[in-house]
Amino acid sequence: AELAAKSLAHFGFGTIWIMNRTPERAGELAARVGGEAVLWEELHAKLGRADAVFACTAATTPLIDVSMIKKIKSDRSHRRGPLFLVDLAVPRNIDPRVRKSDGVFLYDLDDLQSMIEQNQKRRSLAAQEGKTIIDGEALKFDRWLLSLGAGESIRLLRSKWERIHHAELDRMTKNLGPDERERMARFSHNVLKKILHGPTVRLRDVAGMKRNGHPDYEKSLRELFDLVSDEDDS
Repeated sequence: AELAAKSLAHFGFGTIWIMNRTPERAGELAARVGGEAVLWEELHAKLGRADAVFACTAATTPLIDVSMIKKIKSDRSHRRGPLFLVDLAVPRNIDPRVRKSDGVFLYDLDDLQSMIEQNQKRRSLAAQEGKTIIDGEALKFDRWLLSLGAGESIRLLRSKWERIHHAELDRMTKNLGPDERERMARFSHNVLKKILHGPTVRLRDVAGMKRNGHPDYEKSLRELFDLVSDEDDS
């Protein structure tokens, strides 16, 4: 009961009435939660003015039943909102049949347990979805990180082909005029770009997968084309 009262106060509910068969206990709890102690005999009157009622006593018979709900209907005629009843007691303090009353919503421990389980399921699903997203992004980052290593091999491949390209271009166009040489250079350069584009893009893609059992294409490329970095060459 105290926990429920503190929660209501924390979330900014208005006046909180505390009722107990022992007035002293009601006063003590009201002082701790910032509420107002009221007499047990005022149950009917306060029920007609309340927006929500939390029941948690050791009573063995219901304190609120259908007949009481019917009696307070006229008292609640000026209130627009429904009456929420929360039964936290075992055995129950509120007759379950009040659920059928218009404008009354009753929640007991079984309902609260069901809500808790549903929230736990939603949180579990959300956590799993979050983990899937994180795992996917981590894999993308890992592949991107590995693909950075392919950049050096791609640079070496392009550099080697550019050297071959310029050497052959000089040899083939040494007897041509400037305009013809420029057209030949542009043509051969475009051909070279198209030839290298597919393999270099593919190399970046597969470089990020070599930790997952895929062949090390980058190593094969270096061996196949005899690519040596500046550091290796020195």
